[in-house]
Amino acid sequence: MKTATIYSLLVTILTGLTAATASAADIACFGRILPNGGTVNVSAPSTDTIAEVLVHEGQQVKAGDVLAILSSRDVGQLQLEEAKLALAQAELERDSGVRMEQEKQQNLKDGLSDARERLKNLYTNKAEDYVSPEYIAEREGEIEDFEQQLKLSALEMEKLKRSTDMGVTRAQKQFAIAEAALADSTVRSPLGGRVLKVLGRPGEHVGPVLFMIGDVSSMFVRAEVYESDALRVKVGQKASIASAALPGKLSGTVESLGTMIYKSTLESVDATSQTGSRVVETLIRLDPNAWADRLINLQVDVVIRE
Repeated sequence: MKTATIYSLLVTILTGLTAATASAADIACFGRILPNGGTVNVSAPSTDTIAEVLVHEGQQVKAGDVLAILSSRDVGQLQLEEAKLALAQAELERDSGVRMEQEKQQNLKDGLSDARERLKNLYTNKAEDYVSPEYIAEREGEIEDFEQQLKLSALEMEKLKRSTDMGVTRAQKQFAIAEAALADSTVRSPLGGRVLKVLGRPGEHVGPVLFMIGDVSSMFVRAEVYESDALRVKVGQKASIASAALPGKLSGTVESLGTMIYKSTLESVDATSQTGSRVVETLIRLDPNAWADRLINLQVDVVIRE
């Protein structure tokens, strides 16, 4: 049977899990209990092995907390120190080279200034003291020499800066690579929440998932509403959640509605019901309770009140 009303009655009769007071207008479907934002899988580079696991299942963690240390950390720390020293050396070579060239330029400028002053004095005193044309030509040539050396020094400075800046840039890139490699050797929590599952142990190679973490400060049911009922669901509607694994019913409120129709991922306990139903995701925020965060991923029966 395809209609949600008939399906709701079947679920009530065969499973005994839906509310006994559910009316024909209620919307029945399946769902799964999940933490706020779902379960987050935490992984690491797959070529590494685990050195230390610093958390246990059930532990609360904050975003950025260290969950595990990988075996590559020690090598990564050495490589980072080497890169740091190489960067410092490159910066020292650049700064000292520039400083020496600047001192050279300043000496040339001082020499040029002195040479110009001497020539000026020669012209000023030319009427009183005899100065040969050859001597004046030598002083003028001296000025030209200083000016030429300053031009060459400026070119040398430009060449030096290009060369040393390239060296510093290369060292900075190597430092960034080493820093990133070291960061990869430390597995951190991407969010604040509870460690739901530890899937790696010291000495093991890193698998696809090392930890599963969830924010259990608020719990949700991700309900799969049948496509025939999708337009009947509204944000703010109340919902009742039941399961044989729960000591009582849970209550909640529809918080968000999906817009994509997809094939159901949940299984019916009713062997006579149709499989592969087309559904739309509906998120229900659960009211505070003492059970939901202990039964994450539990499949439940949901009744949404119209």
